[in-house]
Amino acid sequence: MKPGKGLEYEDLTEKIIGCAIEVHKKIGLGFLESIYENAFIIELQKQHLQVERQREVVIKYDSIEVGRHRLDLIIDDTIVVELKAVKNVEDIHFASVKS
Repeated sequence: MKPGKGLEYEDLTEKIIGCAIEVHKKIGLGFLESIYENAFIIELQKQHLQVERQREVVIKYDSIEVGRHRLDLIIDDTIVVELKAVKNVEDIHFASVKS
C-alpha cells in the first residue's frame, strides 16, 4: 500500500462493521452465534451487499488435500467474516481467523 492511500477495501469494510454494530445495538448480548449470523446477513443485504454463507475450502499440505474448512461469510466475494459470539476474544479465535 502506498503512503497516503486508504485501505484497499475501506468502504466495504466500513459497511460491514456498520452492519455488525447495528445488529449489536438492536439485539444486544446473550444469543447463539447463529442468531447473530442471521441478523447480520439481513443487515448486509439491506446495504445491497452480496453474502455467501459457509463456503467450503480445501486445505492442502505439500499440494495434498488434508481437510476442508468452512468460511462463515464471504461479503461481495472479497472479504471473509468469521463470526464469534463470545464474551472475550482469545488467541484461539485469532488463530481460527488466520487459518
